[in-house]
Amino acid sequence: MADPDENVRRRIRASTLWFVAAILTAAAALIVWALTVGFPVVGDARTDAVAVQGESGRELVVRYTGGSPGCGDPHSIEVEETQTTVTITTLVVAPHGSRFNFGCDDVGYVMYQTIRLERPLAERDVIDGPTGGAVEVVVDVATLVAAD
Repeated sequence: MADPDENVRRRIRASTLWFVAAILTAAAALIVWALTVGFPVVGDARTDAVAVQGESGRELVVRYTGGSPGCGDPHSIEVEETQTTVTITTLVVAPHGSRFNFGCDDVGYVMYQTIRLERPLAERDVIDGPTGGAVEVVVDVATLVAAD
């Protein structure tokens, strides 16, 4: 009859091998998924201009340049406010950006999104987060849209 301690060692060894095999299989499946379907890739977009909307002075319509559909879809806008500046960082997403041989054209598409500030814009400067450059503040939304 086999030694009981030897049976325990064999079971532990077999369980460990199954566990390692499961981890390697999951990692391989994740790599195949990333290369064939792809995971979202988020990137910065350039903020071109803003316009104050409404009488409160707290709503801004942001015009920014994204990518073609599937390459630079709207994701989110991050706003950081100080006493003297409003920094706007626009983010776009490529839903399948990690896919093998994924490519986008270099055509930029104008996009608009409305944000709400904590305080009215008033005389504060608007800054593009990724570049650190000044963003044009136009008189109204009609002027912002007509500038395309």
